[in-house]
Amino acid sequence: MRILWIVGLAVGLFVLDRILLWVESRGWIYYRRTKPGRGAATYHLLEWNAVLDPTMRQVQEERIREKREEEESGAPPAGDHPGEDAEPKPDPSTEGVRDEEEGVL
Repeated sequence: MRILWIVGLAVGLFVLDRILLWVESRGWIYYRRTKPGRGAATYHLLEWNAVLDPTMRQVQEERIREKREEEESGAPPAGDHPGEDAEPKPDPSTEGVRDEEEGVL
């Protein structure tokens, strides 16, 4: 009798998995194959990070300010035109690290 319960549970879990995959394919939920986009949850995690690490707030505010300036200028992002060299992006792993000769990397 115990084997029937285990087999029934395995079959039930398999059927539930298939139903959830079908519902995910319809776009109703995020389950296994589709990852959710960055949204409000990411914003809240960044806020908690800013509370726990106050130096990150300055970095976040600078990024927001730069993004607003780009949007307000109406100019296309650098590197969108053929032959134009895009300005290199700073390496996030070195943000806030001081270099003796150049100041902040």
